[in-house]
Amino acid sequence: MQAHQVPPDLLEQFKIESHDNIEQAEVALLSIEQGSSVQEEINEIFRAIHTIKGSAAYLELTDIKELSHAFENTLDTIRKSKQIEIPKEKRDLFFTVLDTIKSLIFLFHGEAHVFDIKEMIRSLEIPGEEEKSVQSSENKFGKFKDRSAKIFCENVDQQFETLKRLGNKIIEVNSFDEDSYTIACRAVQGIKNACQFIGEFELEETSVAFKEWLESGKTSKEVKIVIEQQARYLKKVEEVLCKFTEGNGGKKEAKNHHLLLQQEMVPLKASKTVRVDQGLLDEFMNLVGELIVSKNVFAHLQTKLMTKGKEEDRATTVKEFKESSKFLSRITAELQQKVMKLRMVPIRTLFQKYPLVARDVASKTGKLVNVQFEGEETAIDKGIADQISEPLLHLVRNAVDHGIETPDDRKKVGKTEAGTILLRAAYQGNFIILEILDDGNGIEIDKVKAKAIEKKFLTVADAEKITKQEILDYIFVPGLTTSSSITDISGRGVGLDIVKNNLKKIKGNVSVNTEEGEGTSFKIEVPLTMAIMPALLVKSCDSIYALPLAEVSETIKIPLSELQTLCTKKAIVLRGNVVPVEDLNKVLGGLEQQQERKLLRLSIVILNSSGSQFGLIVDSVCGQEEIVVKPLPETYSHIQGLSGTSILGNGKTILILDCGQLYNVLVGRTEN
Repeated sequence: MQAHQVPPDLLEQFKIESHDNIEQAEVALLSIEQGSSVQEEINEIFRAIHTIKGSAAYLELTDIKELSHAFENTLDTIRKSKQIEIPKEKRDLFFTVLDTIKSLIFLFHGEAHVFDIKEMIRSLEIPGEEEKSVQSSENKFGKFKDRSAKIFCENVDQQFETLKRLGNKIIEVNSFDEDSYTIACRAVQGIKNACQFIGEFELEETSVAFKEWLESGKTSKEVKIVIEQQARYLKKVEEVLCKFTEGNGGKKEAKNHHLLLQQEMVPLKASKTVRVDQGLLDEFMNLVGELIVSKNVFAHLQTKLMTKGKEEDRATTVKEFKESSKFLSRITAELQQKVMKLRMVPIRTLFQKYPLVARDVASKTGKLVNVQFEGEETAIDKGIADQISEPLLHLVRNAVDHGIETPDDRKKVGKTEAGTILLRAAYQGNFIILEILDDGNGIEIDKVKAKAIEKKFLTVADAEKITKQEILDYIFVPGLTTSSSITDISGRGVGLDIVKNNLKKIKGNVSVNTEEGEGTSFKIEVPLTMAIMPALLVKSCDSIYALPLAEVSETIKIPLSELQTLCTKKAIVLRGNVVPVEDLNKVLGGLEQQQERKLLRLSIVILNSSGSQFGLIVDSVCGQEEIVVKPLPETYSHIQGLSGTSILGNGKTILILDCGQLYNVLVGRTEN
């Protein structure tokens, strides 16, 4: 596969089109499993594979072309024989071939890879008796899996040794410096990539958790803590390596192989492209034309203003200037709406990959499951969709593994043999609400409570006082799992905490509700877009800050005398509720020199972040404005409570505040 000879723009276009075609084929194959017409869906798969084959032939991507051609022949045989059923073993083979084509396109650079294409092509041939062919293909495919496991072990073992050497160095010099941090992150990322390649979800999740821990306040890590955490992680890596080596010949082989034949394995990345409707592009062109007209009008008015004339003429020009300004405001507002539309994609593009995920987990756990969609045409920002892809993946896998019962257990309680997972999407204000519902056995509240006490997250006394919802929140705590056994899919207590942390990064939130014996629902709330957001501008110590308007409950002014001190913390009583408050400049720590206020009345912004209400005392409220969100500069990255920057109309740069982090600082969970 000579990808390096293909022009980059053509290769990128091929990747995008192939991704869509493979997705279309997977959906059709899943439809066959759910009872759709075999012939109709086989035609869909045939068209998709035929397109991939043609493009691969044109680009001289030999392996993809040959494998697609063999697959196409098999599909054509099924079409001509008018088959009305395809055995499960053959469907499994088809799914694996699709995965292989996908991997050949996206996972590797250059010609070298670990796939035995000839064996795979032979496994697709139908030599007369379908059942014999299927059995033959299973045997041949075993060789491919063994080879993949071997490559996985070599890669992970190499990174394992790197981390061990690094640990010895850290102990020797008694320091965890920037170089050590970089080496550790690269090694963990290498292990994570290998896990993605072979489908080793357990270690992948552990790697993500360890890498996130490394990235959180890396410069302040104590050597002892680093070594302890790394030792735990290496133990998990070793367990997985042992599992693979035992299944592939017992002992590890000598490390004299060129890892992936000198080629670097790259994980699948979210596509940075969005398909655009031509009508929308035409509207853009019209708006750009109007912008050019507006620019010319302003140039003309500037000339008139600079030309000496009567006072009456100047007044007329100023009036024209105001009219032109209104015209420009209308164009920019329309342009903003069109840009927003450009970034939006139907949530269906995200949802449609999860039935295959559910199928794989169900197959491993001996369960049956159907995945259904509601509101799949709901549009979501492409950037947000990419960010929530992994959290949704965790929740769907958890629903099958932990939620849905086996067919026998479901029959005993009067349920259908196949469980149902519903993915639902809907708008709610400036947010999109996503729900993942299953009709499984629900979460056992008493088990969660017992585990929280066992792990010392909760005392026995406190456990008696807290509500059901508060107990359920403990499933998002790292290390807590109610699973009685550890499997390839779950049981380590990692996953749901990562879901929550990833959603926090995009100002999202997740909550859970359950009924024992009836099922569980996870509710995800994410903003429509992260590019532009309505904000409340406030002033504190001569600086302007932006607060996300969605998290602002109200603004109030109160006499200074109503400010109370409870256990060294400031608070006010608002409609019978005690609300903690603090000066914004104090919460932000050393960002601004603190100044004592000598006002008789205080301006307070009441905020609600993830169900927690609190107030920030500011000098004044400047008003509402839509702002463009920009990344936070490295200079400010160490300060809790900041999420980004924006530029006002007067050219001044302002900081955007993170209400969740501000609350944590205010109540003393973290410090600035």
